[in-house]
Amino acid sequence: MEGTFAACPILATIASFIGYVVIDGQKLTAQKAFMVLILFNYMRQSIYALPNLVRYVITLRISLRRVTEFLNEDEVPENGNNLDVSDDSETVFAVKDATYAWSTDSDAFIPLKSLNFTLKRGELVGVIGRVGSGKSSFLSAICGELYRINGQSYKQPNITTAVASQEPWIQNLTLKDNIVFGAPSDEDYYQKTIAACALIEDLTVLPAGDQTEIGERGVNLSGGQKSRIALARAVYQRAELYILDDTLSAVDSHVGAHIFQHVIGPHSILKDTTRVFALNSIGFLDQCDRIIALKDGQIVDVGTFDELVARQGPVFMELVKDLQTGKKPEASDEPIDDSTDQPSSETRQTDQKSAETALQSQDLATDSSENALLIDEEDLAIGNVGFKMYIDYCRAFGRNLVIAYIFGLFAVRTVFESGSEIKLASWMSAAAESSNSTSSASDVESLAIYGTLAITAMIVITLSNGIVAIGSYRASKNLHDNLLMSLLRSPMAFFDRTPMGRILNRLSKDIEAIDTEIPTEISFAISCTSDLVMYIASAVFVLPLLVAIVIPVVAVCVGITRYYTYAAVQLRRLCSKSWSTALCSGRSQWGCACAFWG
Repeated sequence: MEGTFAACPILATIASFIGYVVIDGQKLTAQKAFMVLILFNYMRQSIYALPNLVRYVITLRISLRRVTEFLNEDEVPENGNNLDVSDDSETVFAVKDATYAWSTDSDAFIPLKSLNFTLKRGELVGVIGRVGSGKSSFLSAICGELYRINGQSYKQPNITTAVASQEPWIQNLTLKDNIVFGAPSDEDYYQKTIAACALIEDLTVLPAGDQTEIGERGVNLSGGQKSRIALARAVYQRAELYILDDTLSAVDSHVGAHIFQHVIGPHSILKDTTRVFALNSIGFLDQCDRIIALKDGQIVDVGTFDELVARQGPVFMELVKDLQTGKKPEASDEPIDDSTDQPSSETRQTDQKSAETALQSQDLATDSSENALLIDEEDLAIGNVGFKMYIDYCRAFGRNLVIAYIFGLFAVRTVFESGSEIKLASWMSAAAESSNSTSSASDVESLAIYGTLAITAMIVITLSNGIVAIGSYRASKNLHDNLLMSLLRSPMAFFDRTPMGRILNRLSKDIEAIDTEIPTEISFAISCTSDLVMYIASAVFVLPLLVAIVIPVVAVCVGITRYYTYAAVQLRRLCSKSWSTALCSGRSQWGCACAFWG
């Protein structure tokens, strides 16, 4: 397509000359001929831009459609309070005959139906039910993630909420930054938090304590460690409402007993907050203020453990039978002391002395920044692009195609374009010496020769554009295949040390540049270079004394160009590195949007 548009000025020039000389029989003078050439040369740049304009319009249309579809997606549910409560200062959440769904579509699945429940401030509410009964959906409804289809609901305005979901969300930050999560620094409360969440012993194992860098998705942590870090992050936020979705499923029974006693239970660090806790164990039901039993998205029973046992409800008793795991895990009967930085726990077999030793080891490990790093820093080259980079691209492009392209532009195109211009100049000189006022046979012959040379140059340009299209496709495919094969053959440690956003940037943004930007820039650069060589050679051929001016001017231009490209290339590298960071951040935020509630 670019070759077709590039041929338009040449064909328009020849057509104008044919119409003026052959059809009208007028004599073409130098003034008129060169004026026509100047006008069509002015049009050439605009015509050259038309292919890019078409491509940009197509890209704009596709992008606009995607953005429109994204913006038309359902927004975060805005379930306004339409239920009057008697004591709004003590009521955190209440529903009456409420039905919730994940979308407002008429055929949407309804996970929760006919809910009636009131959550009071400071309560510890346990939610039980079989797999698929709606426990996670119930917690999501409290967070406001589901749409209320009908019924009434109330949620205390401006209440801060912290969520610990089933799938822990871990950022590529240090362990401490994952826990603090941008909240104001409070070292005393931080030490209480990590002690309550049973992280003291883990800090002694990690190479740099709480300054150890955690990989994407917590690749250097176990499932239990990730779950406890996510729980510690929620605890450290000091929220008023805590939504805990089966946070003890990834830890063993002894650690679970420690966490329940010191984080979730009635004498824990969160004892003055409201906690809604989904669980799959009966070991802690007797310590809950109330228990909600769910079945098929409906609340089938509510009450304390003793009340539910006394009622002998068939659903509750069936759940208790299913959840029965034997003897309840033993935990220390001593409640957590808010004045103690590190509460003791028999189940963890650590005392105050060993905890202090662990913290001292953590301080020593913190000084070792080398051990703290897990993710490799992205290398950033300095200076101009190395010559080897051009050689590698030429190899991927194809050696024969490179030779054919350069030969076609620099040799064949230069010869025919220069020949057409020389022929036009001699034609105009002969026309100036002639006294005829109308065109003659020699004018038609000169026009035929000029047209043949110009059309041949046009064909060479079109073929050169075809070579660029084929070679750039070949180069892009080869480079992409090599990159993909290198990734597939990389050890798993490489993916632990390399953020996924950096890999996505290589496979998307950089490959896109190879597909679209590089072929266009190569065509433009080589075309400009060939034009410059041709014009300089023509000028020097006509006036040899211009060599004294051309050489220093070219030297100055080359120096300025190298100075500019040094800064421009470095800016492009910084932008590419920043794009990797943006992809990492975007992917991380998208991974667990629920962590931002409250």
